[in-house]
Amino acid sequence: MGHSGSILVSDPVIYEAVQDMEDAETQKYHKKVKDLISHAFHYSQGNQQYAKSLELYNEALEIQLNLLKLDAGTNINVASTRNDMGIVQCKMGNYEESIMCLWDALATKKTYYGDDHLKVAATLYNLAVCHACRREYEMAREIFDEALLITTKKLGNFHLDVSSILQQKGMVHFKLREEILAGACFRQALRIRKRHLGNMHLLIAETMRWLGNLEMLKGKKTEAIKYYKNALRISKQSEGLRKRAEVAMVLSCICQFYFSYEDRRDDAEQAGRDALYIFGTMTIPKEDLELIESKDRVDKILDQLQISINR
Repeated sequence: MGHSGSILVSDPVIYEAVQDMEDAETQKYHKKVKDLISHAFHYSQGNQQYAKSLELYNEALEIQLNLLKLDAGTNINVASTRNDMGIVQCKMGNYEESIMCLWDALATKKTYYGDDHLKVAATLYNLAVCHACRREYEMAREIFDEALLITTKKLGNFHLDVSSILQQKGMVHFKLREEILAGACFRQALRIRKRHLGNMHLLIAETMRWLGNLEMLKGKKTEAIKYYKNALRISKQSEGLRKRAEVAMVLSCICQFYFSYEDRRDDAEQAGRDALYIFGTMTIPKEDLELIESKDRVDKILDQLQISINR
């Protein structure tokens, strides 16, 4: 599923608890931690060098705990470091370690900010994504519900951040075959995204693709292909870092759609080959489960088509 391709929420380097620095040595250590975290964030975002990023976060955490003597259970800056370490661990596929970091960060944030703060919601969101990546969908659903409750309370029902939670929550409902709940999440996410982004944005294409998946699950193929074709049109005309990925994933869905009809196998093959061509131009991160699943789907369908031809 696509949760690993979602945008996890990093904490800014805030240092709320170090306003009264005692001496120059302490200031030096705090500056070192800030620099390490800044570089770690850069490696995890721009370069996607997750191992290097994690190394830097670990070094920053060691300084925080061992040299600055910050309390691991109560200091908000330690919690921020652990939140971001959890994100990197999730992207590396180290889900158990990620969840440990995120639960620790969440406990501290709830103590520091209270239970209904947006920074608490951000870590809840990260936790839910990570549990979904582990296919722990019931747990993910419960945590997404908590994150959604806080976010709508603080930002209202139509904030773009709300649409991100609804999109991910809808995907979890889809995996649990909770069709009505999935549809409600996707449709509300689509309304919010159109309000903020217009009709021609990659996030619109993403939600439409999942609405197509839902219609396929319900056996409503005529509705599914309408969503897929709209998603393909929008993704081809949009801009963004995931443009090629979105186009390829929609083509993968269209390939599967046509493969379900005996007399449309040629169309299935064409869509599959178009998708594979795009996949071939990309480096697919091992943590991007949705991309990997999409490519595997196309590979399997094309293999089956080739077997049929050989017969």
